[in-house]
Amino acid sequence: MLAASCNKEQATDEVVDNTLEKGKVYYEIKVTIDPETRGAFSDKSFAFQTGDEIAVIVTESGTPSVETLSVTANDGTTVTFGASLDSDAVVGDYAYYPASIANASTPTTITWPSSFDAAACGGAMVPMMAKIENNTAEFKHLGAMLKVALTNVPAGANLLEFTTSNNFTGTYDVNTSTWALTENTLSGNVETVSIDGNDTYYIPIPAGSYADFQLAMKEDAYYHKQRTADLASAITPTRRQIVNLGTFNYDVDQIAEWWHLSPINGWTSGYDRYIKTGATTYQLTVYNPSDNKYWKLTDINGDAWNVKDDATAWTGTLTKQGWTFNRTGADDKTFWVTLSTDGVNWTYNSGNWDTNSDRNWSAASSSVKISYNGNNYSMSKYNYNENYGYKYEGLSVPDNSTHTLKFILNWSSDSNNDTPSGVSGSLSITDACPYGSFEWGGANSIEVTLTQGEYDVYLDLAILNFMFVKQ
Repeated sequence: MLAASCNKEQATDEVVDNTLEKGKVYYEIKVTIDPETRGAFSDKSFAFQTGDEIAVIVTESGTPSVETLSVTANDGTTVTFGASLDSDAVVGDYAYYPASIANASTPTTITWPSSFDAAACGGAMVPMMAKIENNTAEFKHLGAMLKVALTNVPAGANLLEFTTSNNFTGTYDVNTSTWALTENTLSGNVETVSIDGNDTYYIPIPAGSYADFQLAMKEDAYYHKQRTADLASAITPTRRQIVNLGTFNYDVDQIAEWWHLSPINGWTSGYDRYIKTGATTYQLTVYNPSDNKYWKLTDINGDAWNVKDDATAWTGTLTKQGWTFNRTGADDKTFWVTLSTDGVNWTYNSGNWDTNSDRNWSAASSSVKISYNGNNYSMSKYNYNENYGYKYEGLSVPDNSTHTLKFILNWSSDSNNDTPSGVSGSLSITDACPYGSFEWGGANSIEVTLTQGEYDVYLDLAILNFMFVKQ
């Protein structure tokens, strides 16, 4: 992480167009970064680079405005910034980096940004300010930084978000003797830093006390992974200090999409989705009538799969053949199917139950609900009695706080028969394991701690397996 860029630039000279319009002058200042900052951040080096911009406040005809200056020369230590100004412009006392923090009407008040665009540096810019003396300026850091190592970052993730319960972005007054900040008007509690894959990133924050906060890997507005800090006491970073938050790992479970297609569901996907039951296993309880025992196993693309070289085999490695399975055994009985993977190959296994489940309720006479976070949501199924797949689409998870979950199972039109079902012990649904099994009449609620977003929830009513699938 650099104050302004990734690596110290080699000495360069920029080509400056000295042809000025009438009434214009060319203004330059030579800029360095205070060595005391280098000592405080001893594991990092700091330098401006070509393409950086700083700001100054200029007054023309009594009206102040913010003017940006670009790099014109760089000798490896001192960087020269310049811009064309009106000949009667009066330059203020201070310089600002990044340029966006400057406020024309109040030179000693800065705006702490809500976003920092520094993905190319694998780090973050940090706000700085300098007093201009004899056309030179030595920049001072105005805040602290949080150090975060991101691992297993998903493709497409482009933002690291920092959120607290209290506002910290907005305007601050700057003590130009100590360079300390005093709150002026704060309006936001979220800050983002651009990211690009696995790396160590730095989140610039004002000095202060942060008792609680969340980190998130995002792709624009979509949350890939969100984590809340579990702190015994608040962190209190001071100006020029780095606080190491350790590693933030993307450990979200990847749930494969497998569907059981049969005459019951019109050979279309929707409700009979195989539910993950372990790190490498999926399971589903299904039914095919005696007049049509055939069914298909399809993947996320709708491609049909089958057991290699044997359309009626019960076990084997799946290959994309496009055939249908033939359910063997007793007619009109429930049967189970499991899929397992070794990371490359998928293995299929299946067998008949002795009898049908007593939970083959029709959609017209039964009610299966999700009781989540104090609200009930009705699940739906194909309207066929001997079918056990239920789903609810678009369950909203507002944040990654821990919420409670039970299933309400009502097997008649009498609402008094509702049975809230949870677990007898404990069960936690998390990003790393968003699936589980509950118990008929289980007394304890299931704990759900998931990254915010919308989820589809799938349920196998026969054996009470369920899973959350993020959309």
